[in-house]
Amino acid sequence: MKWVYDNVIKKDRGFFHHAGPYYNDNRYYMNILDEMIFHDNAISKEDLVHVSEVDSLTEPYCYALSFRYFCGFNDYVSAPNIISDALTWLKHHRVVKDANEGKAVIVLYDHWEGEHIGDLSFKRGDVLCEVAGVNPASVIFMSDNLVIQRYAGAARSHVYPSNFFESTAKYFLSQEAREFASSSKHPLLKSKRFLSYSRHWNEYRQFLNLDLFHRGLLKHGLVSCSTSHLPLKSDDRHILMTTGDHWYESDKEREEVSSSVDSFVDALPFTLDANLDVNLASTFCLHHFLETDLSLINETWTGPGTVFLSEKTWKAMYVKHPFILMGNPGSLDLIRRLGYETFSPIIDESYDYEEALSKRKNMVLGELEKFCSLEENERLKKLAAMQEVTEHNYKVISSRKPFYAFINTVSKIAAQNFLGKKHAVQS
Repeated sequence: MKWVYDNVIKKDRGFFHHAGPYYNDNRYYMNILDEMIFHDNAISKEDLVHVSEVDSLTEPYCYALSFRYFCGFNDYVSAPNIISDALTWLKHHRVVKDANEGKAVIVLYDHWEGEHIGDLSFKRGDVLCEVAGVNPASVIFMSDNLVIQRYAGAARSHVYPSNFFESTAKYFLSQEAREFASSSKHPLLKSKRFLSYSRHWNEYRQFLNLDLFHRGLLKHGLVSCSTSHLPLKSDDRHILMTTGDHWYESDKEREEVSSSVDSFVDALPFTLDANLDVNLASTFCLHHFLETDLSLINETWTGPGTVFLSEKTWKAMYVKHPFILMGNPGSLDLIRRLGYETFSPIIDESYDYEEALSKRKNMVLGELEKFCSLEENERLKKLAAMQEVTEHNYKVISSRKPFYAFINTVSKIAAQNFLGKKHAVQS
């Protein structure tokens, strides 16, 4: 099978094409995907065909399209108008016709940080298919929702979890970090117990940092926390408490934590370097990991129905840093199913099975408190035991060539389900 590319991303190549108004926002990540495909030789040069040559192709081929933010979370009405112009070039080069005639397969990659549950992400894909005039039966739908195959019954296309950040995290590492990870172990004696990045606030991080402050844990950690989206006027500060219904197990807990709101806000922002941009997806500060025992990873989402593992999780693995994970329930279970190990029984990881966010948060922070309160000898024993896990995880992740698996999967699905079969567009 041939693989069609164009010059959207770079002067002479660009395999993952773009749709939607946020082209510039998405371009950086697609550049990384291109680097992986071309520099890891996941596709041989002989099988690459420029889009200008599509009309002369006689062999089956794959055309991949990435999109992000092309409509609001539940807005399927405006989506056709937004993306129809962006897909003009797709129709111009006979790709749609070939897909519907079984001569090509189209891969749609929904780079929306994996928060979709149920059939929402498939509806997004269906909208794009309808606008482009492609029958969903001739499409492979990829998503950053790593448990998306649970919802395959809602899809009219084949589905495939992308594992985007597991694939790309190594490209975010500094040269110093790469050299360290390939040859060194962490020293057991560190100045701080944990590292916690919260540059960007989301549905829960403001409450998490308030809890860290209230429990007196900040003195044990390297913590970043901005003032993003935070009301700073004193009469508005307690919005932190009135909007945190999902975060507290009881009114008593809420009342206890509320006593710290004013002091917490007055102390913000917490910075680790000159500014808060130290934890952009594309940046990496090795010394933060070398100064701390483990990471409290604040993932993007915490709700059930999806598992999204961003660069935050994979960066820690690449530099052999133990971690406690604040994310979706089932995240650690998925990590293990991908071939990695986690830190039970050294750390009680039963929090991963707790669906209720308020309870899961208290279990996570309870484990962090226990670790921070350990006597030095006991703590060093635990860290030494954790090194066996971190070494294993580094060996696994550094040996991954995920796009070989992706290319093979697409080829197999295409051969079995698409190529040679006509797919009439449903009205």
